[in-house]
Amino acid sequence: MILTRMEAAGEACDDRTHEAVRRSRPVRAAVDAMWPKVDPVRLVFGLLSSAPALAEAAGGVLTAAEQAAIVWPAAPRGPARPAGPPRRVPADRPACRAAAGSPPVLSTLPH
Repeated sequence: MILTRMEAAGEACDDRTHEAVRRSRPVRAAVDAMWPKVDPVRLVFGLLSSAPALAEAAGGVLTAAEQAAIVWPAAPRGPARPAGPPRRVPADRPACRAAAGSPPVLSTLPH
């Protein structure tokens, strides 16, 4: 929107302009307010350990049966970590990577 307004005002917007706008303090503050940083592991565990949170996030994407199949009855916790986040298991890795915005890990099996 900012760049569109700049272009409408007759300014030429090249890569340097885009970068300057992106790095400006007001734009960074607005982005941080709209999309606060989240810990991807806590996000995934928050969704999988709360049926209402999962239902809100997965509405229209997952059926009620699919949600019921993946939500935990209680968040798993390791005996040595009662106050911290639950322990992850290998099956949680793809969801945590996706929540972090990381590309999926391709299989490393030989052809």
